[in-house]
Order: sequence, then structure tokens, then C-alpha cells
Amino acid sequence: MFNRRGQNWTIDLLVGVAIFMSIALLFYSLATGNLGQQTQFEASADPLVNKLDRQSQPEGYNATPTPFNGYSINETELKELYASDYDTVKSQLDIQGEFCMTVVENGSLVPVNVSGTNQFSYGENDGDVLIGQNIRCGR
Repeated sequence: MFNRRGQNWTIDLLVGVAIFMSIALLFYSLATGNLGQQTQFEASADPLVNKLDRQSQPEGYNATPTPFNGYSINETELKELYASDYDTVKSQLDIQGEFCMTVVENGSLVPVNVSGTNQFSYGENDGDVLIGQNIRCGR
């Protein structure tokens, strides 16, 4: 009376689509899982950037190098910051935890030449933080 082959084919199709959607959802969640962490890091970096911005400092401020001036970077002050003692800068900026700062242009890390050595970041240098493939923070 009823066509059993048609019912089996429909059930197989539904099961196949459900499995495909589950796998697609799994891959999507794995691919976007780190975006929340990146957003969290960017949000916690805002106060640090503000403290290093010349425009947000009072007239005559010179305790810490301020390499940022709005959306532009003063390369001399950036080199001075990268050459500064990490613990001193951390204390002057009133930073409670550890930090690592990089300069990125068009999606690529920008090296800063400090005493003849290219440095890709400034910050904690205990070797735990990777900022790129085999590039540790502070190096």
C-alpha cells in the first residue's frame, strides 16, 4: 500500500542533513571560538593605549614615553618605550597584571629597531606569551 522505499529515502535524507548541519556547526564554533578572547584582550588594552597616548596626557607630561598621538605613532618615542625597563614602565602606567604590546600594520607585525635589534613586541618577557609563530613577547 505505502511505498516504503520513499519513506526510507526521506528519513535517510533528513538524518544526513542533520549530521551535516551538526558538523558544520561544530566547525563554525571551533573557528570562531578565539574571537571572544581577542575581543577581551582588545578591550583590556584600551586603558593601556590611552595611557600611552600623548593626547590623553596633561601638558608637560614626560614620565613615560607616549608614542601614540591619536591615530599616528611617534617612532622615536616608540623606540624609547621599547628600550625602557619593563617593570618601571609597568609601575609608571599603574598596570596590575602583565602585558604585551605589539604594533600591527595591515595585519602584519611591525618590527621596531632598538639598538640594532628588531623587536616585534614590548612587555612580559618570561617566554610564556607567543605573539606569532615562534615569536615570544618582548623579543
